[in-house]
Amino acid sequence: MSPSNSKGHPFRSSINFLSNNSEDKMNNAGERRRRRLKDPSTLRVFFSSPFGGMEGERVELTRKYFPHFHHACNARGIQFVPVDMRWGITSEAADNAQVINICLREIDRSDVFIGFFGQRYGWHGDSDDLLQRNFDNAVGRYPWLDKVRDKGVTELEFLRGHLNQPGEIPAVICFRDKAYDDAVREDAVKKGDKKMIFKYTSESDHATELMDDLIRRVKETDSQLLGLELNYSHPNEGAKFMYETVWDCCMELLSEAEKETMSPLEKGRQAHLVYVSSLTSLYCGGEKQLENLSEMCATGKPGVLVTGTSGSGKSALLANFMRWLEQKDRSVCVIYYFVGCAPGTTDPSSILKYLVAELQHLNGDHEEQQDKGMSKSLREDENENIDEYNLYTNFKNEMERLSSGGKKLVIVIDGLQNTSKLTKTAKHLYWLPDKFPAGVSVVMSTITADTATFDLLVKERGFTNLAIQPLTPDTQREMCQKTLIKNGKELSPSQLERVVAAEQTQNPLFLKIVLSEISIYGNFRLLDQKIDSLIYSDGVKDLLDKVLQRLEEDYNVKEHPDSLVHQVLAAVAVSHEGLTESELMDMFGVQSQVWSPFYFAVENFLLSHSGLLRFAFSELQQAVEARYLDTPQKKFQTVSTLINYFERVRKNSAIGDGLKNPHTARVAAELPWLYQLIDNKEGLTRCLCDLRVFHALEGRSVYQLIDLWRETNLDQLSICEKLLHAFDRAVSDLYTVQEMHFDCEPPGYVLMPALNSMKEMFSVACFYKPHIQVLQRLLKILEGIEGRIDEDVRQVYLRDNRYFLSCALVNDCNYKAAEPVFNEVMAECRSCLESNEDPRVQQTLAFSCHGLGVLHLKQRNYEEAEPLFHESKRIHETLGNSICVAQTLTNLGNIKLETGHPEEALQLFTVAMETYEKHFFGHLPLNVGTLLTNMGLCYRRMDKPDQAKEMYFRSLEVKSQAVGPEHEVIAMCYMNLGSLEIICHRNFTEAEVYTRKALKILELNKVKLEQTEMWQTQENLVGILAHQEKHAEALPIFLRVFSMLKRENIVAQAHSYTHRLMLTYMLSLEMYKEVADVCACHALVPKFRTQDIFTALDSCDQKLTEEERPARPRELTVAYALEELWPGDNSLTGYMVQNYVLPSGDVELLLRMLETMDEKNPDFVWTTYDAGAIWCEGAGNKDALVKVLKKGLEKYPDAIKLKTKLFDHYRLSKQYDLAYPLIKEILPSELDNQGFVLVSGEVALHNGDFDLCQELWEKASTLEGAGLAERARQALESLKGDLASEELGNERQENSEENPSGHEDDGQMSQAVESGSGKTDEDGATKMKLELLRALSQRTKEVTQEDGDDDDEETKSQPESELSDRAPGDDLPPMMVPVEDDPNLRHLLQGRHFIAHQAVHHTHMQHQRTRHK
Repeated sequence: MSPSNSKGHPFRSSINFLSNNSEDKMNNAGERRRRRLKDPSTLRVFFSSPFGGMEGERVELTRKYFPHFHHACNARGIQFVPVDMRWGITSEAADNAQVINICLREIDRSDVFIGFFGQRYGWHGDSDDLLQRNFDNAVGRYPWLDKVRDKGVTELEFLRGHLNQPGEIPAVICFRDKAYDDAVREDAVKKGDKKMIFKYTSESDHATELMDDLIRRVKETDSQLLGLELNYSHPNEGAKFMYETVWDCCMELLSEAEKETMSPLEKGRQAHLVYVSSLTSLYCGGEKQLENLSEMCATGKPGVLVTGTSGSGKSALLANFMRWLEQKDRSVCVIYYFVGCAPGTTDPSSILKYLVAELQHLNGDHEEQQDKGMSKSLREDENENIDEYNLYTNFKNEMERLSSGGKKLVIVIDGLQNTSKLTKTAKHLYWLPDKFPAGVSVVMSTITADTATFDLLVKERGFTNLAIQPLTPDTQREMCQKTLIKNGKELSPSQLERVVAAEQTQNPLFLKIVLSEISIYGNFRLLDQKIDSLIYSDGVKDLLDKVLQRLEEDYNVKEHPDSLVHQVLAAVAVSHEGLTESELMDMFGVQSQVWSPFYFAVENFLLSHSGLLRFAFSELQQAVEARYLDTPQKKFQTVSTLINYFERVRKNSAIGDGLKNPHTARVAAELPWLYQLIDNKEGLTRCLCDLRVFHALEGRSVYQLIDLWRETNLDQLSICEKLLHAFDRAVSDLYTVQEMHFDCEPPGYVLMPALNSMKEMFSVACFYKPHIQVLQRLLKILEGIEGRIDEDVRQVYLRDNRYFLSCALVNDCNYKAAEPVFNEVMAECRSCLESNEDPRVQQTLAFSCHGLGVLHLKQRNYEEAEPLFHESKRIHETLGNSICVAQTLTNLGNIKLETGHPEEALQLFTVAMETYEKHFFGHLPLNVGTLLTNMGLCYRRMDKPDQAKEMYFRSLEVKSQAVGPEHEVIAMCYMNLGSLEIICHRNFTEAEVYTRKALKILELNKVKLEQTEMWQTQENLVGILAHQEKHAEALPIFLRVFSMLKRENIVAQAHSYTHRLMLTYMLSLEMYKEVADVCACHALVPKFRTQDIFTALDSCDQKLTEEERPARPRELTVAYALEELWPGDNSLTGYMVQNYVLPSGDVELLLRMLETMDEKNPDFVWTTYDAGAIWCEGAGNKDALVKVLKKGLEKYPDAIKLKTKLFDHYRLSKQYDLAYPLIKEILPSELDNQGFVLVSGEVALHNGDFDLCQELWEKASTLEGAGLAERARQALESLKGDLASEELGNERQENSEENPSGHEDDGQMSQAVESGSGKTDEDGATKMKLELLRALSQRTKEVTQEDGDDDDEETKSQPESELSDRAPGDDLPPMMVPVEDDPNLRHLLQGRHFIAHQAVHHTHMQHQRTRHK
């Protein structure tokens, strides 16, 4: 220090008390008494100095050094409060003579005292009335003041802080060199700045004397000071001295606060207590709001959810509610948890551990037992795998335990929006029970924007919602006063009212930021202007923009040429997970002396999780983006800076270091997302092809890795090609490095974990062909390093990867290649187990049994699959692999589902789901979505469509979260929904929407037609379009799909009903060749075979030309179907008879076929021969007709229908003599049949039996049917008239023989009868009689013909599709049940559409119509 010749400060010339023994002084003081914080939650440092001339020191302390203290305190959960009364004493307080009282009381609360002087002594004078009034007001509390009324206010602070009781409070005292003040004063004189001259000039000689006396007394207590400096040359130097001297003392105080040994549970409590303390001291909501919240808890609803914007006071409300409740009712147990209040408090596992430990404490468990559990919960051990499900179960059990003891419990959890989502597939708030025991109330909070939590708790679970309202004026005032007092500040009433009157300060976050800015403002004279600039900001975002501006002014320093604030905050804003301090300093070349003040200044605006800095609230993110990233160019520039930094880190890591590199994790966490942010697909691809980055990303989250690859727009085969190329290049590079070393493991083996990561990604993504390629590469490496690694290890890897390969082949539907691989692996495992029951080998065997079972399940070989699943289940149960048991149960359920036992399947699926929920606990991977789908299928089969739809949508949600909304497995979800709409609701329009969504996704993924999902989706669409009469649109799709099915020989997997719909349409277009092609394929599939398929095939073949008609094997002929498949089938028999037997004239064959048909269909009885007669009639073969009817009457002599048909044949062929005997056999059954009675009379007339004719016509005239009855009466009258004529009677037989059919019309006959009263000509009479006979015969023919026409019309009206007495669909094979391992979600309707033409009358309907009309 340069000496000073100031006569006012004679001791400053040569004395410098910044001595090396300052630590010894502190230790000596410590020997007397171990110092502790007066308030365990707060470190207070009192700064004492005159107001004028000391602004430089205060500003330097506030901006540069206070942030260090804040940081050190925050790290320990303690608050730092610098008390500077020169700033905080208002004019109102001075007018009220409270200055001395306030200052001295603040010193009493402080832990450290720092005093510093310039040349001015400060406010003093025993003749100053106002000052003496201050003495008067304070002397009651501090009697010693009465003896020092001539001293200045600053010296009074020195007395209380040190001189009265040296060493009682740790103290540092400094005096500035007079030379500095003189230089400033001289410069002010030159400028004419009177204010500056005043500040740097001693008030008077008396003041100088008082100052000298003070210095002397301070020197005498040097040994009791932490440090003494009498000649610091510049304000910055003085501020630095104060900071460096007091730092160790402050750290000791903070360490002492931590020294008491606390259990892990107590440490957890301490972290929350400190946080709660900071909230309760600032709460200003009043008791009414707390009572309102208490009443909400008592309503009986599940809980209360407090919502509000960020910084709206939710946490303060809950903290004070908790404290208020504890004081109000001591019988109520309160447990609280503030998510994010300290590092390691955001993940669900930590939350559950803490809550369980607190519950155990309330339930009376020993502290040691709790500590044991908590020690695990608070350890940051990556290898510690705590079962979250057990924690969840313990949480519920401990609550039940407390509740059963009659205790009341309130659980307060604040900040649900801060909970970590550890995996992409985690269910929201999965760790929170659906219900709480009686006597347990739950109060939670989250931000308004957290709609997921609101929907879950309020809408679904029935929580009461309490929305935080804007601050009231009284609350604003209270918050201002508490906040400022806590920071050693105070506003004047006018300033306070101005703050309260500002509309924006109704927002708690806005007001909090305003008060924070006021608290660090160092220029009291300009405070009003500063307040106005803050409170009239246009919202939080605008206010934060001013904070950013202030930060720029304070911390954009000349030592760092660029804008530090801009650089750092913009970088944090665009980062993916946040950035560490070292990354930011390295990225922008920031020196530590520049970084530290800035970092501590913004620390309260940041959150630090595992060293990564992120913004504490979204409004700051928005303000930074608006100020520094408001254009695409600025954003691109900032992102590019980060990309360049992380690319440099990535490239500096050589592959010789292997896949594990300490810097790779950070590169993987940031670089891919930075490329994604600026849509740099080339850079993203390059980054993902770095094996170290790829491997690290797969380890973090395979789902995120899949999403990143999707952003590259590369198809799956291109992704595989690039990754394998990168692998080959890395192997080559590593081989070059290893040439300099000996005894190195093979490069391919060293880098094999990268292939395993590829294998995992392609498996999860269901990229089957890339999955196969990677496995083949793995096996090639393992096969090529025999003798270079441990052989047992190699064999294990070989066996396992062969198993994986076989599974991949099954997924790719290459069953032929997969089955021998499975068998090879299983044989090897069984061989190994004969000598050693190695659990790993047992596990591989169990997996292989399961995999082979899946192969058979996909091929619907259920008898082969089921025992394999049972063996797999048995082994996994022995090994304790519960999740594997669940997977096996799932596939056993699939078998039950496929074979028509949905109830049993649902039971198996439910057991599997319980295991999945325990294993994955809240995390919902793809296989959970799969199981939900199968449960939905069960409900659909059980005719519970609502439950099925619920399961389908849950499955869709889970799968979308797991693999994204455009993955091909999502297509299967939409197919399920489409099928449900058709089967249960017949809603083809909605089904088409779902199916087209599925098809679009499959096309987007470039899924080939040969893949099951693609062709089944298209086949489904065909059926849906056909049902909407959109056959023309469906036809090309159908033909394309069928062509592939035929080519791949998998027609058996198709949906036959859809094919039948299209066959009908194709027949209408006379596409006989195509129809025959489809029918031929169906005829070869046992479950698709139906009689009409064979008849349609034969009919279509007959339509083709000789050149077009193929030679069919016997297995595709109708004759084969009739003889081997359905002997005696009526439809096939009819087809054969009409198309082959009758045209050939082989009546004997016809009779044999009818006999077989009769034997095979005993229920048909006589109708078999009735059908045969109809076929003969259709063919015009009367001889065959008679033989068939007679053959039928031989077996069924009482068959009136056959007798009637034979009677009609004889009558119509004028064989009256043969028809006549049948009248008496038929008539008893047909007396009410007017038509039959009339024609029977005709037959009797032709056979000369006029008595029977008259009897029958009389009967016919009395029956219903006015037209026939009238004609019968007319004919009867004519007949009676003729019979009355004796001459006619004599000639009846002769005339009848001569001309039995000759007659004229009825009018002529009537005219002859009327003129017969006179003489008549014998020949004329006979002629008229014969005419009457012919007329009557003709009339009966008309009647019979009319009746026959009616019968024909009724017959024609029967649907052509009816082939048998079975209702449509009765003979369908069981509907195939879609399962996730082989999604077969295409079955649209139950029932069958028949396409062959009508061959025979429906026999049972004919039986009901045996009587002629």
